Amino acid sequence: MAGDPLPWDLQREVALIPNAIWEQGPEAVAERIAEIEAEWAVRKFPHAEELEQQEDGRFEVRHVPDTPPSAQYTPLDPDTALDAVISETSVAPKLVWDEERSVHRIAHDPPFNKETITFVINRLELLLAAAISTSRNGITEHAYEAILIYAVLADPHQDISLTATTLQDAWVSLDHNLSDPDPAYPSDPQHLNLRDALREAVEEICDNSVIATERCKKLAKMPNIPITREMRESATGLAEAAAEFTDEEAHAVLEADAEGIETDPHPPKSKVARFFNYVATIAKHAKETLDRAQGSVTYFAKLEKFVTKVTVWIKWLLENWPF
Repeated sequence: MAGDPLPWDLQREVALIPNAIWEQGPEAVAERIAEIEAEWAVRKFPHAEELEQQEDGRFEVRHVPDTPPSAQYTPLDPDTALDAVISETSVAPKLVWDEERSVHRIAHDPPFNKETITFVINRLELLLAAAISTSRNGITEHAYEAILIYAVLADPHQDISLTATTLQDAWVSLDHNLSDPDPAYPSDPQHLNLRDALREAVEEICDNSVIATERCKKLAKMPNIPITREMRESATGLAEAAAEFTDEEAHAVLEADAEGIETDPHPPKSKVARFFNYVATIAKHAKETLDRAQGSVTYFAKLEKFVTKVTVWIKWLLENWPF
């Protein structure tokens, strides 16, 4: 929460932590608070949204109430799990195998003239600053939406679909925090203007990029992924194990996403999806390589170690993911 006051309902849950945990000391209390924050974030942010393009070209978000996965879906057979994970989480530039270098690399989006969206991006920076400086009990520089916007402003040359999905994450979250029956932010002009500018930025990008449109729609229909304590603890290990099979850029992305999963109570849905996608992509290639029995004994050992680590995540997905 980066020093900001905890929401009242979250404060109440922290206050109700059993005495037995408090008696175990600060580390046990901090661990339980992290679990409470993660559980709260999953409840606070809608599990799914529907992104629909209207006749006038505008996109509208419809928040879909939570429904237990078992009520909608049938869990997948383990043999098809990796393919399904890769398909369902493909909201970022893909990870592909480079035969010449024998590593996975990121397949970047086609070139995009970002001058077409310079105005809307610059406007976001101004509106965010205005909302932070003038609104009481509203968005702060440490808020989920602000962090996402700052990420886009800090890297103007990133892939256009990644810019679009990051801003969509911010837009959907802000819209939810303004329209919720118990709103987190006041519906003042500053917040409303920022929300509308986020929507317009996503629309402007999608009007000029087919791949951004496809990935934004997939992200909108994808449920939030609740992160368990075991997954947080193993994320960095997975990223480290993947270093052998990725180039420097892909590994850096995995490390950054793993750090967010490990430390952020509610990491951006788009970044969590990318981490799952890249890990599953590497695991699928590793499994295929093992099945073909290609490579040295040492390489086999590293592949098997990675697949073993991924198995924990895939097992959880099979039990919880609404395919």
